[in-house]
Amino acid sequence: MTTALLVTSNGVGMGHLSRQLSVALACGDDVRPVLFSLSVGLPQVLGRGVGGEYCPSYERDWMPRRSWHAYLRRRVVAIARELAVDVLVFDGVAPYRGLLAARSSLPGVSFVWMRRSMWGRHVGASRLRSAAAFDRVWEPGDLGSDQDRGVTAGRTDAEPIPPVSMLEVVPRLVRREAAERLGLDADRPALLVTLGSGRLGDPVSPAQVVLDEMAGHPEWQVAITRSAIATSGVPVGDRDRVVELRDVFPLVEYLQAFDAAVGAAGYNAVHELVSGGLPTLLVPNEVTRTDDQLARARGVERRGLALAARESDPSNIVRHLGRLRDPTTRREITEAISALAPDDRMGGARTAATRLAAPGDGTSRRRLRGWGARVEDAARAAVMAALAASGTGFGRRVVQRPGPNVLLAPMTVMPTDLAEATGPPTPLIVTESLDMELMASGRPIEHLLAGSSEEYRARRKEIVRAHYRVQDPGYRTQ
Repeated sequence: MTTALLVTSNGVGMGHLSRQLSVALACGDDVRPVLFSLSVGLPQVLGRGVGGEYCPSYERDWMPRRSWHAYLRRRVVAIARELAVDVLVFDGVAPYRGLLAARSSLPGVSFVWMRRSMWGRHVGASRLRSAAAFDRVWEPGDLGSDQDRGVTAGRTDAEPIPPVSMLEVVPRLVRREAAERLGLDADRPALLVTLGSGRLGDPVSPAQVVLDEMAGHPEWQVAITRSAIATSGVPVGDRDRVVELRDVFPLVEYLQAFDAAVGAAGYNAVHELVSGGLPTLLVPNEVTRTDDQLARARGVERRGLALAARESDPSNIVRHLGRLRDPTTRREITEAISALAPDDRMGGARTAATRLAAPGDGTSRRRLRGWGARVEDAARAAVMAALAASGTGFGRRVVQRPGPNVLLAPMTVMPTDLAEATGPPTPLIVTESLDMELMASGRPIEHLLAGSSEEYRARRKEIVRAHYRVQDPGYRTQ
């Protein structure tokens, strides 16, 4: 059996995590998938029968970024050895230095980069040098790829696979059951609004424009998604017509409840809403740096697979909503989607799972190309390995700002949630169990893979001592 460690970036959001979950759920008995994620959305995924472990990103600000890369290296090496990992698959735009440095300590592990296309135009090509550190690069298909103008367009270092979508692995409920579970009336038309939490709360946001416009069409119900970690949201107004969907995941399970959708143009939104056959108005988030949502929306619209409007043009959003309410427009969009070849809509998760089941065939080490890139990667890995090997004495004294004080003594009874402290120092949460409330608390968390060995727990304790300022009778802080 192959053991695959599916690593995701993302300090917030679900994009990379959803793709890796799709791959995990597509794996058969020949592959043991385990998630290792920087996403605060991981608790939503762990309840779906896939094991995993959370690792805080540097954006959580629990330790300085320079130290964090060494921390990540140690975490990756520790869990890979605990699980006897055969293949590591990273889904993200920029492989972290700590991840690349881990490779030197894991010579028997094949490294794969799941690298989606359609990068933003201002994302530098320097990130692509990391490809030399991987045995394989897989590029999931994209419905908007005709408009790809990013630095990955035209490259030949990646192996194309079909689009990756949760539609492949999550059965959809029939309309009546889906509607009832969401609190909707299955006999009335329903509009799904899922534009992401980052723009909610702005009175001129696309979501607010949609709600204001739909208020004049009482025959329609509206459901708007909201994450539990969102700090604000659009006032929903009439709750008899507008339902707030808080942390509904995976959303693809409920798509049959809706007649149309308004969504952002991120990879997952397009390859769930559009690929799922739901007539959709795409309103791209144009502030994303690493994902050219505007280009994707234009590409999908030009193929007749969706409508598209820019978030800076509220009048056009309103106009396209009028078109979306028209049954003829919705039928034309649905027919265009139905005419797509199956591999244009989905299939990447099962393709990736099949390759993981035969790592010698689909993920074996390839000849690394680009001498300059290899030298740079080797030098970078050596620096990170040296930093990790030296502990953090130098790091704490020179490059780190003071980290959180960590009450470490209760770690001797790992795993457990530490009792709430009455004052400083800030307690570290050490747990095998995650939930969204805990993730949203902002408190430092060390999450352990459920059922891990005593040796692994001891190793994790060493990592904590190396990377946090610790207040513990048995440990002297720097």
